[in-house]
Amino acid sequence: MLSRMELKDCFGFEPKEIVALIGSGGKTATMEYLAKSFPGERVLMATTTKIRFPDESKFDVLWTDKFEARTAEPGITLMGRYIGQAHKLGGVSPELFARILPQFEKAFIEADGSKQRPLKGWAAFEPVILPQTTTTVGIFPIKACGLDINEINIHRLSQFLALVPLVKNPKVTPSVLAQVAACKNGLFAKAKGKRILAINQVETSAELALAKEVLQCLPPSFLNTIERVIAMSSQKKVGWILWGK
Repeated sequence: MLSRMELKDCFGFEPKEIVALIGSGGKTATMEYLAKSFPGERVLMATTTKIRFPDESKFDVLWTDKFEARTAEPGITLMGRYIGQAHKLGGVSPELFARILPQFEKAFIEADGSKQRPLKGWAAFEPVILPQTTTTVGIFPIKACGLDINEINIHRLSQFLALVPLVKNPKVTPSVLAQVAACKNGLFAKAKGKRILAINQVETSAELALAKEVLQCLPPSFLNTIERVIAMSSQKKVGWILWGK
């Protein structure tokens, strides 16, 4: 019998972590939730790509310039380059990240983009994961099951189809999600540190059963390369550890 847990406890983070969030269907919400889960610590939120600019309630301090003159304090620091016209936040250079990261106990970095579509394939330059990363969390939504495999639902469809050869019924299934996770050019192709597969948007018993089906479709050779598989709801802030070492 699986036990429902507070979501932050599903990840098994160490006292000091640099976490890359990749994939689709909940990266930003998960980053914002995790950043708030460690009160009293110096926590960084940032991106190596571009994200929508977070609401001011999601952070305590904003760094958009003079980065190296700043000193981290307890609370959530949002760091990046403000892109005014689009109201987005962009990343800083890898060299600057390397100098800034040691100031923080926890860093949660959105390292992938999906154009707000449920699933995606990856271009050669994606995701952008920093070499200092200690844990890579790969996310996809269980609510993608049943969707048509097309450009409406899949960002970079041609790259996605290279991971998952189109079958007679061109819809997303638990088997398709497992292939995206486990394929050598898939979700974890550029992962660094510990690897955690996070199946998001699990909010009903039926969706939890589908997440278990994804786990059953994952090959043992893939499971040997990751730390754990969790089902979760970033909105409800709960999760289940489906499998772990």
